[in-house]
Amino acid sequence: MALSDLSSGHVTELLSTIDGDTLLAALPQLVAFVVLGTRIIGGIMRGAVRE
Repeated sequence: MALSDLSSGHVTELLSTIDGDTLLAALPQLVAFVVLGTRIIGGIMRGAVRE
């Protein structure tokens, strides 16, 4: 049964759907990190320096 599913191409369609859903779920977090990256790094550096 599994070998027939693999050879029919249904598995690859499912994997491409899962990849698309994963990208859509991760996209907002990636955009936020890129936009706020300098503030995040600046905050980390400011907290690491002792005066």
